[in-house]
Amino acid sequence: MNTQYDFDVVIVGAGVAGLIMAKQILEDAGNFRVLVLEAGGERSKSFEGHREYLKNFFEALIKIPNSPYPAEFYAPHPNELETKLLNKNDPAAELQYVLQNGPQPFRTTYTRSLGGTVQHWLGTCLRLRPSDLKMRTTYGRGLDWPLTYEELMPYYRKAEFEIGVAGDVDEQKLDGFKFEDGYVYPMEGIPKSYVDSELERRLNGHTFTYAGTTQKPRVTASPQGRNGIPNPKYKDENKNQYVPLGAVGRGDLGLRCEGNSSCVPICPAQAKYTPVKTLNKIDIPEYADRFSILYNSVATKLHIEKESGNIESLEYKKYGRGSISTKQVTAKVYILAAHAVENAKLLLNSSCKNDLIGRNLMDHPFVLTWGLSDWNAGTFRGPAVTSTITSLCDLPTRKDLSACRIEISNWGWNWATGSPYAEVDEFLGQGLHGQKLREALKNNISRQIEFNFLTEQLPDKDNRVTIDENFRDELELPRPKLHYQLGEYERAGLIEAKKVSDQIFKSAGVTDCTKYDKKDPGYFEFGQSNAVFYGAGHIGGTHIMGLNANDSVVDKDQRSHDHRNLFAIGSGSFPTMGTSNPTLTIAALSFRSAEAVLRQLKQANPWN
Repeated sequence: MNTQYDFDVVIVGAGVAGLIMAKQILEDAGNFRVLVLEAGGERSKSFEGHREYLKNFFEALIKIPNSPYPAEFYAPHPNELETKLLNKNDPAAELQYVLQNGPQPFRTTYTRSLGGTVQHWLGTCLRLRPSDLKMRTTYGRGLDWPLTYEELMPYYRKAEFEIGVAGDVDEQKLDGFKFEDGYVYPMEGIPKSYVDSELERRLNGHTFTYAGTTQKPRVTASPQGRNGIPNPKYKDENKNQYVPLGAVGRGDLGLRCEGNSSCVPICPAQAKYTPVKTLNKIDIPEYADRFSILYNSVATKLHIEKESGNIESLEYKKYGRGSISTKQVTAKVYILAAHAVENAKLLLNSSCKNDLIGRNLMDHPFVLTWGLSDWNAGTFRGPAVTSTITSLCDLPTRKDLSACRIEISNWGWNWATGSPYAEVDEFLGQGLHGQKLREALKNNISRQIEFNFLTEQLPDKDNRVTIDENFRDELELPRPKLHYQLGEYERAGLIEAKKVSDQIFKSAGVTDCTKYDKKDPGYFEFGQSNAVFYGAGHIGGTHIMGLNANDSVVDKDQRSHDHRNLFAIGSGSFPTMGTSNPTLTIAALSFRSAEAVLRQLKQANPWN
């Protein structure tokens, strides 16, 4: 093997996982050299670039998560509208970057640009529950993680500091989440919105039936990765109080959440965490001789040493205006942090042999329900979601049907119908103008209530990412093809969620207006009921962690079983999804895996 390396570590992907890994390795006393390859450009890195993204969003006719972030010609990414299935006599299906092979569409997206998909995340920072890591043992479903919740706990603290989480630990404990004694979040919780508080008041004392059990709805403020008031009780590892980070390129802005109702997909003030804030901690003169980040650089292939199985080099394509060049780089350790689909695509294109690569593709499939309240809900104020109902997240019913978590929308029917634009169009179609139009909009939009029921999805080997040599992108790389279907476990949970919504709406003075269209790509029937499922943008699986190469792709350090100088990190490593948004756990696992990488680099032979 080579004894001279271009870098100690090469990281593919400049999202939250890759940049946390880079930061931890650079801050170590070992003086290791790090290269990050980023498929997208560097616009996110400047305040001017952020304003350009804002302009894209404001001018977009269809405002979806990726609308501020245009895909690079040589590094395309999917969007939520690309749900056409192959083999349906529809040529448009073959033009989608991610090929949908069905039998149901995978209705979620990701972003191949600096900062990754966290650029348009909701900001919710829930930990996983201890039982989420022991699904097989506790409920006889899914898989167990190869590490315990106790092993993960200290890294949640590091992640909550890096992201800057605002929340109330005591309130989270009441919902069954586990913390160290005396711990508080870096910032005090973001207040509940008016609709949260009014629902909490109206549901007090009520119960509802769920899968044969009686439950009480508890409205809990969500911990969030957005700037609020620093908690004076918080101390970091060096006994310092938390200081919020402002906007990229304008540190005087974004020091407090301003309540903008566009934080998905873009926070105008940058009060919400973005991985570029982590990048700005390491892209500094102090590390100039040890840190490099190459933009517009797409990793294409890992070259594998036949005898040892170790990675001996990584091939990538650097693109610019009218030019593409193929290059190689060598390192002691290689880290794939390009998100679940792209990690799998690269491993498969490199002829890695583990049959589980790409398998167990998961998300948090969800259903929407919506209705009109008999009270003013004060919609379109603040972040998309500030509170959640977690009564259904960890019940014995998980052995029979998917658990779910209820997000309370502050943006009315925005996701369900495209409000407020849809209502303007509807009322104009009814001939309303002037004062009558304004009164109709005010009466309707101010009373809109929407629930989002996120369900956990079990790992299923048949849900998978493959690549297809017959469909190639502009760099002549095979495009990812997805095989996806909801199982009975998930469909039963989604249908039961609608029944819960009906009961909560009745108790809270809300008239149900939910209508599921048979023509919607996510429409499905289960028993005597039907619904429409969506994707949450929470892609998991494809290189799950486990005990050995027979049951997984990586170990509990997210290190490949087959290629011992290769790490594949992120939510692709999750064996199960639980019902918590994945970003905080991705960050926690990245801190943990960084320690494993550093241990390996300090060995006499890091290839072992």
